[in-house]
Amino acid sequence: MFMMNRAFLPFFALLLVGLTACNEGTSETPQSSPEETETRFSSPAVETSFQEVMAIHDEVMPNIPQMKRDRKRLEGHRDQLASQGAAAAEDLAQTELAIQLLADGDSLMFDWMKRFKTPTKTMPEAEALPYLAKEKAKVTVVNEAMKKGMSAAKAILDQIEE
Repeated sequence: MFMMNRAFLPFFALLLVGLTACNEGTSETPQSSPEETETRFSSPAVETSFQEVMAIHDEVMPNIPQMKRDRKRLEGHRDQLASQGAAAAEDLAQTELAIQLLADGDSLMFDWMKRFKTPTKTMPEAEALPYLAKEKAKVTVVNEAMKKGMSAAKAILDQIEE
C-alpha cells in the first residue's frame, strides 16, 4: 500500500505545481474596466439585436415541456379515434396534424438552438448585425410554428375535456 502511494507522489506534486502556476498567472491579468465587462458585443447595436433574437426565443422556449405533455395526450386521443374507424376520420386527421405541428415546432426550436452561434465581442458589427437579422427571421419562424402547434393542440384538448 505504501509503495503505491509513493508511486503517485510525483504525479500529485506535478499537479500541485501546475495548479499553483495557473493561479499565479491569473493574478497578473489586468482588471477590465466596468464598461468593458458590461459590453458583451462589439457595439450596443449588436447587443440590442441579440436581445431581440433572444426575446423571440424566450417567449416560446418555456412551453416545450407543455408541448410534450400535450403531444402525449393527443397521441392517446389519436389511438382512441383510430379504434373508432371511419366515423372519426376527420377528428383523427386533425389530431394527427396537431401532433405533427407540435413535433415540428419542438424540432425546429432545438435545431435552431443547435445552429445558433452567439456573436463574439471581436466580431465586427458589420458582420454581427446581418447574422443576427437572419437569426431573428429564423427564430421568428420557429416561434410561429410552436404557437401554431400549441394552438392546434389546445383546440383539440379543449374539445376532449368538454
